[in-house]
Amino acid sequence: MRRFQSIPILLLATGLFLPFFSAEASIGAGQEIFVTSPVSENAYLFAGRVVINERLQADGVLAGGSVLVNAPVGRDLLAAGGEVVVNAPVGGNVRGAGGSVTVNGAVDGDLVVAGGRVVVGPGVRVRGSLLAAGGEVVIDGIVEGDLRATGGRIAFSGEVAGTAQLRGRDLELDGRFAGPAVFVGENVDLGPAVRFDADVGYWRPEGEIDFGPALATNARAVFREDLRAEAPRYSAREAGRWILTVWVALSFFSGAVTVLLLTFLAPGFTRLAGTRLAGSFWPKTGIGFLYFLATPPLALLLMITLIGFPLGLFLLFLYFFSLVFAAPLSAAVLVRWLEVRRYAEWSRGRLALLGLAIMVAIKLLLLIPLVGWLLVLVPVCAAFGALLAADWLWLKRGDRAALF
Repeated sequence: MRRFQSIPILLLATGLFLPFFSAEASIGAGQEIFVTSPVSENAYLFAGRVVINERLQADGVLAGGSVLVNAPVGRDLLAAGGEVVVNAPVGGNVRGAGGSVTVNGAVDGDLVVAGGRVVVGPGVRVRGSLLAAGGEVVIDGIVEGDLRATGGRIAFSGEVAGTAQLRGRDLELDGRFAGPAVFVGENVDLGPAVRFDADVGYWRPEGEIDFGPALATNARAVFREDLRAEAPRYSAREAGRWILTVWVALSFFSGAVTVLLLTFLAPGFTRLAGTRLAGSFWPKTGIGFLYFLATPPLALLLMITLIGFPLGLFLLFLYFFSLVFAAPLSAAVLVRWLEVRRYAEWSRGRLALLGLAIMVAIKLLLLIPLVGWLLVLVPVCAAFGALLAADWLWLKRGDRAALF
């Protein structure tokens, strides 16, 4: 059960990196993005609001406060946001995560979704398998492959052709199970339209269930005590593991977005920082170390005075931002440093891919208590020292065009 809960989120996080092996891409970022003309190459769009009103002919990687897909996607779709709504067919796999995820369009591949509320709408056909996890999971569509769902409340009124495994606190079953099924729940409600065409294994605290006409004549329903161990538990420890899993996944996702934005939208600035670092690695490391060491006491000192309070508050916010995004910011600079050291001119696609690899390496090391932090201390301080040097040089020049 624990492993099943973690799989969807981790797949969504790591799945972001797969499309970058393609050289051609359309990159967009901003407060709002509206796609009003067809896009032939892979689309990577990050904004407060992303709305797709014309066809994406290749892969789509979309992230924002809200993501709305009203036009077909030719290949795979990866979408994450506070609210994700897919109203059009997708030619490949779909991976979605958010506070609310709704799929109202057909999916030619697998569908992997996780969120506070997950909905697969009526009439939706998933030609592959469906993997869903959330506080509330509502499935009204048709799944031609296998179905795996876990959640607080699972309402199923669709149809699944393959095997089905449902685990939740409250199960409301009112659809058709053509293949073997297994379900575990604290409260189980069999609706009038539910139908089991193959064998069923189940467990609930109250014991056996009278399936009546819901069970096909050649099928058996078996109450399995061994499934008790797979019953959902909502202890504080389990909730903590779930929150940690989501936090780690979102951390990797936001880090990847940051690396992409810096690589594609501010190549001049990252190149400048890499050049400054190549010219004086250890002095820049010292500057970065002083930044991390001296910023908090300086901010608190400024906040003592009425005049300096806004500046001190800003410095604290900047310091917090630096800690949260230390890995992607450092990765974007370090990959440029490597480029300069090798006297190379790498494409932005290669810079993005290498930057993502460095970011992942730093984040994995940071998960190791104490030792990991010591291992990344020098490269992170060096990168931030280079960023400060680049900031200062850019301010002296006053050339905004050099950023891009």
